Amino acid sequence: MENKISKLRELMKKNFIDTYIITKFDPHQSEYADEYFNSVKFISGFTGSNAIVVITMEKECLWTDGRYTLQASEQLKNTNFEIFNISNSETEDFKEFIFNNTKNNGTVGFDGKTVSFNEINKLKTLIQKKNIKLKSDIDLINEIWENRPPISSGKFIKHDTNFCGETLLDKLKCVRIKMKNYRANMYIISSLDDIAWLLNIRSIKKNSSFSFYCYTIITNTDCIIFIDENNDNKDILNELKNQNIIIKPYSSIENYLNNLNLDTNHTILIDSNKTNYTLYNLISKSQLIFLPYDITSSLKSIKNTTEIKNIKIANIKYAIALIKTIKYIKESINDFKMTELDVEEILINNAKKDENYLCQSFNTISAYNENGAIIHYDVHQNIPKTLKPEGLLLLDSGANYLEGTTDITRTISLGNVTQEMKDCYTLVLKSHIALSQVKFLKSTTGSNLDAIARYNLWQYGLDYKHGTSHGIGFCLNVHEGPQRIAFKANDTELEVGMLLSNEPGVYLKDKFGIRLENSILIKDYMKTESGTFLQFETVSYIPFDRDMLNLNLLDKKEIEWLNNYHKITFELLSPYLSSEEKDWLYIQTKQL
Repeated sequence: MENKISKLRELMKKNFIDTYIITKFDPHQSEYADEYFNSVKFISGFTGSNAIVVITMEKECLWTDGRYTLQASEQLKNTNFEIFNISNSETEDFKEFIFNNTKNNGTVGFDGKTVSFNEINKLKTLIQKKNIKLKSDIDLINEIWENRPPISSGKFIKHDTNFCGETLLDKLKCVRIKMKNYRANMYIISSLDDIAWLLNIRSIKKNSSFSFYCYTIITNTDCIIFIDENNDNKDILNELKNQNIIIKPYSSIENYLNNLNLDTNHTILIDSNKTNYTLYNLISKSQLIFLPYDITSSLKSIKNTTEIKNIKIANIKYAIALIKTIKYIKESINDFKMTELDVEEILINNAKKDENYLCQSFNTISAYNENGAIIHYDVHQNIPKTLKPEGLLLLDSGANYLEGTTDITRTISLGNVTQEMKDCYTLVLKSHIALSQVKFLKSTTGSNLDAIARYNLWQYGLDYKHGTSHGIGFCLNVHEGPQRIAFKANDTELEVGMLLSNEPGVYLKDKFGIRLENSILIKDYMKTESGTFLQFETVSYIPFDRDMLNLNLLDKKEIEWLNNYHKITFELLSPYLSSEEKDWLYIQTKQL
């Protein structure tokens, strides 16, 4: 590790760079980018999904959020890295750090394709006070990364309207209406999941992302995609051409935009959080309108009736796989040696029996006892722990089916558990129920609801360092914006048709972690003279662990909610189970 950083500092010195920024983003600012772009992992060894590294001649620093601070502490413990937790409001931001640790008239370097315009614009505003210069055309990591993995590619599949409900032409029509509202005649989309949604295409490859490397430009008359053609995907790309989609090579977008600047009659829409700094510089001479988030992100966050019907089917399918897995674990824990990794393999084998199963929607978090306190624990980056007939297993998982994307967490008792475990489990369940039952005024944002979920935990001095809820894609990214429910302010209003998670938790370092997560859909509740009110509909049904309940902490309404939830769970799932599995589920869902 130190050898890599030494080599990097030599290159920095050679190129007159005082501070260097390293990210794990691709040119499209994807949350789960291809391994080729994970420069953070290469230079530091940290494997979390959210991180930025800054290297100076004296310091090496990494910024991540509260989900990953324990993981970062463990993975970087034998290095000189200083870790900054961005979930703490008092933490020095990486841009502030650069300002404070770069000399007057110094130079900050980075690969402009891997940082968003929005981040660099904020940095420029700050560092201009010290006349610090930016050098954005230099990828120093590539010069020291031997055997850098190739960029992966996948085989395209068409996402049929039987599953997604809307054609490409339907979606283009909706986008152009929104463009007209902005009085714009061009819209550049960098976000890969938005492009996959728009084109009704998914790319099947090793990781759980269905996206593919592509830019899209929409005008009042044309839709141009910049993508590399290959033999595996010719048929689907030919279908796009038959729908008058113009196809150009992926790398040609830079020339296209350079030539575009010769024409000053364009008013261009971009999402500054998804547009990389290099791309922005190619269009900066045009008249730009910065979107708070992509038009397509807003459109795809509202699920249509076909998608909603299929989402419920997908959740039933995955619930069946989970039921089979949980039953097997509980019944076999005394008889067979089983590790955290074995649990993941058992679950995937159960899920992939369905003909419309595509892959897991993210890397399964199978975390036993103290590993559960690491919020995004990755068993593949650790030595898998062997389960024992005691304590807790946190199992956070999901699958992508043609019918949609699932995301469910259950914390499972494996035998003897402590009273502290039961109390924490029950308080997390109370928090989960509180959000499930809330009714709220239309125009409410997620940050308005966050405290409702945390209230029951706060009364006992407990909290969790992640959002209460994130949006969920449709046969796409498991984390989908712009909607979310979190402590951090968010201006996005919650609307009918949005799909989100409901996932409060408790994490006690070196002890255990508990998270309980369902998927919830926003629907209408009632209209009164005070306005329109909305509510949540739970769409995932898996029993909560009866052995973990402290009924003294639940009130009458909460027990009623739990009994009703378990009644629906049995009714929904039992027709798809064997008689033995049905008997097991009946016991798990008996009325309290």
